[in-house]
Amino acid sequence: MNQSGKGLVATAALVVVGAGIYAARPVLTPVLLSALITMATVPLLNFLRRHRMPDGLAIAIVMALALCALVLFGVLVGTSLNMFVARLPRYVTQLTAGIESLRLWLAGHGMVLSSELVGEMFDPAPILSVIARLLQGLAQFLSMATLVLIVVAFMLLESLGLRAKLARVALSPRHIEDLEDASRLVDRYLAVKTAASITTGGLVGIWTAALGLELSVLWGALAFVLNYVPTIGSIVAAIPAVALGALQLGPGMGLLIALGYLAINITIGNGLEPRAMGTALGISPLVVFFSLLLWGFLLGPVGALVSVPLTVVVRIYLASVPELAWISVLLGPASQDDDLTASASQGSQVDQGMT
Repeated sequence: MNQSGKGLVATAALVVVGAGIYAARPVLTPVLLSALITMATVPLLNFLRRHRMPDGLAIAIVMALALCALVLFGVLVGTSLNMFVARLPRYVTQLTAGIESLRLWLAGHGMVLSSELVGEMFDPAPILSVIARLLQGLAQFLSMATLVLIVVAFMLLESLGLRAKLARVALSPRHIEDLEDASRLVDRYLAVKTAASITTGGLVGIWTAALGLELSVLWGALAFVLNYVPTIGSIVAAIPAVALGALQLGPGMGLLIALGYLAINITIGNGLEPRAMGTALGISPLVVFFSLLLWGFLLGPVGALVSVPLTVVVRIYLASVPELAWISVLLGPASQDDDLTASASQGSQVDQGMT
């Protein structure tokens, strides 16, 4: 088969795999989320085991901490959302008054618009729809959380003997090394991203509370969660807080809230986080953005959260296959020495020598 034929077959295979992932989204979503939480908690499990704690007790402690964190987060966010819903009629009244003030201001400057037209342009109904979806999404997340925690417990238990199993089934030590490389990179990414998200959420909560914005806990929690979504997560997290700030405190305070978000995200997202992460991930910013779109389309919101770890794993796999190593090079940054491709070629030589 010529090169064009192989390209068509590869493209068709990718389309089929993508369609399968999309169709299996209800199953893959909790599994991937469980895998992400497992990879984030395995370092703590290993730490406890290194201090000679029994495996069962170590897993119980890790699961207890994860459950406490989940319950605390759910209570904080759920309480804040309930408060938001209770205050929503007041916000709608304020929005209506603001719209009428805007119409009168425009009329005073020669732009006469009817109240019906302005009302259609600034219809508060979408706000109600967004709040309803937020509450529905929270309920779905909490209902899925029980299943996720159960899967995490089994994954942590399975991780205790995973290396021994891989050693028995792997074709060469190189395959185990590739998996360990992927695990180390994802662990480092999750550690840095979690620290950055906690700092971002805390600073956002403090900043909005200091300015007198209501529901500062909700905005901090939202900034914490969406900071895991690369590129656009921080922007999406700022929009509702800035909009409410402009509505509750005035346009000037809304602008000040936006500047605070901008300063926090530039300092952490573009300053401290890249320094801590370095070039360890080995993927270009453009690939990060497109992976967000791809995995978000295939797997929904959870796909956006796990887009970077999934792309890192895919790139390491591609680098370990000599015929596909060039794709790994394209996925990486132009300025980085591609150690993955070099190690992949060495691994292929080892495999050939063993065979």
